[in-house]
Amino acid sequence: MNTHSPNTGQGKKAMYADKRLGIMQPYFFPYLGYFGLIANTDRWIVFDPVQYIRKGWVNRNRVLKQGGGLKYVAVTMAPHSRETLIKDMQVAPDVDHFEQLLRQLDHYKNKRAPHYAEVVELLATCFEPRPTALVPFLTRSLDLTCAYLGIPFRAEIYSAMELDHAAATHPGEWALHISQALEVRTYINPPGGKEIFDPLQFEAAGIELLYHHQELPSYPQHTGSFEPGLSIIDVMMFNEPAAIREMLSQHTLTKA
Repeated sequence: MNTHSPNTGQGKKAMYADKRLGIMQPYFFPYLGYFGLIANTDRWIVFDPVQYIRKGWVNRNRVLKQGGGLKYVAVTMAPHSRETLIKDMQVAPDVDHFEQLLRQLDHYKNKRAPHYAEVVELLATCFEPRPTALVPFLTRSLDLTCAYLGIPFRAEIYSAMELDHAAATHPGEWALHISQALEVRTYINPPGGKEIFDPLQFEAAGIELLYHHQELPSYPQHTGSFEPGLSIIDVMMFNEPAAIREMLSQHTLTKA
């Protein structure tokens, strides 16, 4: 694992100086654009101090369905209150999550996805040992997937960092205040979050705000039509790591 929790003094700030920072909630085997953002940042923060949202991307994603169309695959969560934060979420202890996922992906073998065996081996490693706390499991899965793809994942979990920064008064200030606390000069975000940021705040703080636009090139899925934006599981089933890295290179970075 590349994740760690260094001290909160000058050493941490020096580590982040002149680095491009990405901050995202941990997702369950997210789509290609998530890994494109990772590939274009030097440091990554797994952002977990906010409320867990059911039917979001934190514990589920989409893959192809037998016979066409899409379906969701997920890791089952333990019972929790609506107000539970992501950092406190637990995985259901009485479920074999790997076997559950494997059954949901069996049709990829039947479709003769060329990299089925390698992907199943990767997934087995992600689920071993059997997960308990959600965030460490998702972070480790991201780390192992990045290693498989051949891209760096220099990550820390926010709740373990003990950062001292101003409280966020709206969602867009989290990235601003974290960037200020770490004294980074460049923050990169997906374009989907553009509306929550005030570029003038970042400019006043001397932080360059960039947006990562990932192209989603088509690839053979052995279906009638291409389904873009699926879980990285689908991408890996049909493409070797070198081809996926080439896909990740198809992006643009734009200013606010």
